[in-house]
Amino acid sequence: MYKVDVGKKILSSNEQYAQKNRKFLAENKKLCLNMISSPGSGKTTILAKTITELKGRGRIGVIEGDIKTDIDARRIRETGAPAVQIETEGACHLSAAQVCNALDKLPTDDLDIIFIEN
Repeated sequence: MYKVDVGKKILSSNEQYAQKNRKFLAENKKLCLNMISSPGSGKTTILAKTITELKGRGRIGVIEGDIKTDIDARRIRETGAPAVQIETEGACHLSAAQVCNALDKLPTDDLDIIFIEN
């Protein structure tokens, strides 16, 4: 049997974006926390309360992943924090490319902490 090396990982594009995200966050000294849980588990509620509690102690922005609506992003914006909505259209998680594009839309220069609600 011969082994054929195609030389490319199937997720290499996502890995490149993930590396770009890590580099950006590290170089700009941004704390980034990824909240992952099933729909309806309370992520947005916890995040909104956390933002309220941390007011005056850190500037927070949020990347919101949701299957179809912007309800969660609107709830986050009500706290005064900027939020970028990503509609996943049925995908169970955000890709590194989606996060990279969302980081470009957040006012990252003005933020200390970035939450990803995934």
